[in-house]
Amino acid sequence: MNDTQVIWAHLEKSNNTFYDALKLSAKQKATAEQYIKKNYMNVVKTADAFFDGRLLFEPEQQTFYANNAFLHWLGYNNKTRPKKARWITQTIHQDDQAALITAMKSAETSKKEQALVIRFLGKTKKTLWAIVRIQKVSSLVVCLLIDITAQKQLEAALKKTALHDDLTTLPNRASFYAALHRAISRAGRRKQQFALLYIDVDNFKAINDTMGHSSGDKMLKRMAEALKEAVRDEDFITRIGGDEFTVIAEDINTPLQAAQLAKRIIEKAQKPILIGKKKLACTTSIGIALFPSGGKTAEELIRHADAAMYSAKQRGRNDFRFYSEEKNQEIMRKSRIETELHSAIQEEGLFLETQPIIDLKKKHCIGLETLIRWDHEDLGEIAPKELIAIAEETGLMRKLGLWVIEKTLDKFSSLSQQLPQQTRTMQITVNLSRAHLLDETFPLLLQQLLQQYNLPPACLILEISESALIGILDEAAPALNQLHDIGVVLAIDNFGTGHLSIMSVSQTPISIIKLDRSFIEKVVQTQKQKKLLQTIIHMGKHLNFNIIAGGVETEQQLQLLLELGCYAAQGYFISKPLLDEDLVGFLEKQVETP
Repeated sequence: MNDTQVIWAHLEKSNNTFYDALKLSAKQKATAEQYIKKNYMNVVKTADAFFDGRLLFEPEQQTFYANNAFLHWLGYNNKTRPKKARWITQTIHQDDQAALITAMKSAETSKKEQALVIRFLGKTKKTLWAIVRIQKVSSLVVCLLIDITAQKQLEAALKKTALHDDLTTLPNRASFYAALHRAISRAGRRKQQFALLYIDVDNFKAINDTMGHSSGDKMLKRMAEALKEAVRDEDFITRIGGDEFTVIAEDINTPLQAAQLAKRIIEKAQKPILIGKKKLACTTSIGIALFPSGGKTAEELIRHADAAMYSAKQRGRNDFRFYSEEKNQEIMRKSRIETELHSAIQEEGLFLETQPIIDLKKKHCIGLETLIRWDHEDLGEIAPKELIAIAEETGLMRKLGLWVIEKTLDKFSSLSQQLPQQTRTMQITVNLSRAHLLDETFPLLLQQLLQQYNLPPACLILEISESALIGILDEAAPALNQLHDIGVVLAIDNFGTGHLSIMSVSQTPISIIKLDRSFIEKVVQTQKQKKLLQTIIHMGKHLNFNIIAGGVETEQQLQLLLELGCYAAQGYFISKPLLDEDLVGFLEKQVETP
């Protein structure tokens, strides 16, 4: 036996892999260990004689060596062998590096063999699997690799077959139940809601029966594609059988978001596909159940979503319904408002009314506030509060707000020309949304609109709700300062409903505080409420705020506000919101009143 055979016989014997029948004398073993320490590079190069992939690690030098079999397994050859330092560690899958390194460090001080399943990345970045058997031999840590890639690929294929639908490649019924139980568990822990959408392809049986199963298969594949196009990345789609699909949509903050998702699915599915010589559109009926209001268990959610889906079919198909009829009506109303709000803005379906603001001492109109209105043909008058809430929830607030601002400036410009004497010192108030405060382009856009309508900036009061400022006061500071620099006046509306203090508002360029109507309603009820309002008014005046009271509805409220030193007020007792022709009449009377 020559030296090389003795060395590798010792390595293999110590590693309990091959040559188990080989017997080494104590002298041969000592010779091998000394040779390994003195001739490390010669030793590791002998590893290339073996057909198994091997990695050697020398702890003192922190040096790796990979034999040719390992290189070929990864897809390299001698010419394409990587030159980069420490390239071997980079072939180990990122998620497995820590486990392998820990095992190798452990092997430095232990004679016990360890075995791990480790993933490697081949030359083409393909994942390769191996059982890695690790043991220290003399001064080296020796890793023997046993390729199990084919076995792992077979396991993955079998798992995919068990959990996925062959036709559409979507997860199947078994996957759906597992995902639904996970979603229920997560939502329950986090006290969140999620939506289960139960989707059925309309008239699928007729397509199958008249055009054949291959045509039906094409329709199902198209439905699967439409679902992938419509949902968010985090949503879970399944085909649970036949022409029925489901979507589990977690992190749904409002029912309207579930409605929007259903609408996207219906829209995407309707894209025509060519089946035979015919172009067919895939229409769907969708039932929605929300956790926990529409069911707290998997069985309840499925049953309720399925019932809602059949309700959608009964109402004409190609539609969606929520499980609760009461909730369904609410969401359908919101969904319709959202859908038609786009066209209402573009086609002048909205209009503005204007409510006067009077100086309490002089009993004279000093300002106007424009309020948005929508008298829907079918739904009737939509309350501004509901309209604005839906616009904010659906991301339409910026567009809607700009429409209101431009119409307000247009209205005031015309009014100034028609009644120059009455409007000479008057200001016009319009509400500003949170979306505008966080929009860096808004101040410049507003400046351009003021120039377009030839209006001085000081005639415009931008009113921001206290609730809109909570949590973003620091973030909104640049926009507030820019708007102040332009010359517009800033006001805070509904003051007293949130958690902003007068002192925090005083750190901003806001110069007007409009008290919430709840203060005004209660002020005549108790002495305590009267003192609270008096304190706010006096503190505001001390900090150079102009105080305006909103929601004044009685003579008693008006007189009390005057007594407490409030500067101005608005409300139904003074004047209800007026249409343009009524507003002109109101303002003309202002001149006649001494």
